[in-house]
Amino acid sequence: MLNELIPKFLSACEGDSVLQDFGKKRPLTIQFEISDQDLAFYISFVDGMVKTGLGQATPPAHMTLKMDETIFDGIMSGKINGASAAMSGKLHYRGDTMRGMALQKVINDIIRLYNQSKG
Repeated sequence: MLNELIPKFLSACEGDSVLQDFGKKRPLTIQFEISDQDLAFYISFVDGMVKTGLGQATPPAHMTLKMDETIFDGIMSGKINGASAAMSGKLHYRGDTMRGMALQKVINDIIRLYNQSKG
């Protein structure tokens, strides 16, 4: 499921004006790793642009989020709280957590785009 959904989702992120505005304020790259699907992708905010891609971000991401497909879909569908998933060990993160916390400003928009991409 995710292998077909993620490219649509990433394309939607790149064209979203809210995410582009967010990218004007701070450079940030978030790497996502879906462990049970052997799937990695990233979203990068820089100079008012949103760049995305499958695989590993280059240069390396500021923060990496690793989880299985069920947790990822639950968070992105709004059914699972990301902070609770992290505290219970279902979501692992590493990197610059202070910088990564800025993502909270647009998480609802990212969730919106994910759900629109599901069609």
